[in-house]
Amino acid sequence: MMQLIKEMNLLSTICFTWFMVVFCISGLFINFLQLLVLPLYWLKKDWYHKIIPGLAYLIYSQFTWLGEWWNKVDFKLYVSNLDDIKHFGKENSLVISNHYSDVDWLTAWIFAERVGLIGRTKIISKSETKYLPIIGWCLWFSESGFLKRNWQDDKSNINKLINSMKRNNNTFAIFVMCEGTRRTEEKLLASQEYAVKNNFIPLKHHLFPRTKGFSLLAEALHSKVAAIYDLEFAFPDIESANMQNVVNGGKIEVLMHFRRIPMNLVPNSFDGLSNFIIEHYRKKDEIYDHFVKNKTFPGLRVPLPRRKLNLIFFSIWNIFVSIFALLWLKHCVYLYGQAIVSTILFLFLFGVYLLFKTMQNYTRTNKGSKFGLKEN
Repeated sequence: MMQLIKEMNLLSTICFTWFMVVFCISGLFINFLQLLVLPLYWLKKDWYHKIIPGLAYLIYSQFTWLGEWWNKVDFKLYVSNLDDIKHFGKENSLVISNHYSDVDWLTAWIFAERVGLIGRTKIISKSETKYLPIIGWCLWFSESGFLKRNWQDDKSNINKLINSMKRNNNTFAIFVMCEGTRRTEEKLLASQEYAVKNNFIPLKHHLFPRTKGFSLLAEALHSKVAAIYDLEFAFPDIESANMQNVVNGGKIEVLMHFRRIPMNLVPNSFDGLSNFIIEHYRKKDEIYDHFVKNKTFPGLRVPLPRRKLNLIFFSIWNIFVSIFALLWLKHCVYLYGQAIVSTILFLFLFGVYLLFKTMQNYTRTNKGSKFGLKEN
């Protein structure tokens, strides 16, 4: 814990420790409510799909509060077509994003927060994610997809997600990162070697996309989703794009290019979709290359102001947790004495610290998997 304090100033340490306390207590309570709602998945699936997004928002919005109000992420949106942004959040969609920083997941959530979709998002992530306390459990209750990076197992898991989404009558967005892992220079080199070996044009700024999972998902949901949305993130100062900077309250500048591809322009066969996603990433590479050369994205810059809803909910959680903590401490000191309560409090705060370090290490690029170094 002392290492964390050394990396943060005193004010940041106190404030972020309190944030984690609020997040842990409120998050576990929400997880409990999600568990109570779980029987509806089999008894009344329509109700389940209405209730779970609202509960999920109460957890996700605490991270968007952290990024928008504590860290103040400087979010700049660029679009190819002004009409495209009007559809997002109002139709079912597959969302394809690049994946190369520690916080691109957070910036994607901030975007979803600002368009009012965050509670209804699903992600495709590695299997270990669902075991993360609070956030991982919430993603599981929200029917996100989890991959073991073994095609037979992954095919079965993706089909479960597909079948559930076919019965989902509420608007949803499934976020897919087809690169499969965060980009590093080592993985990029391995990806380029793979592309050359298999007679593909190597990409300069992205890992060669994994086609099977996307093709299975898009083929099965072709008539269920209205469009594919492409998000391309860029960080002018990539060194600042990490969770340590977020918790310190530092500034992160992020640029995002946004495109909408209607499904009637997307192939509906497995092989056709495999070719589509390869070509799609070639276009993404061109867009990112524009950023590298010009420090901006092509298209029109569109204002997308932050909403106050996450600030309101987090303020309410602060009040509830403060009251609960004071009453609990008073009650426990009366029953067990100050020494025992101090020990329990220390163990709880140490558990909060371990959870934070686990989540922080989970998002670090240099702690990522070796998946991108394997052959596609």
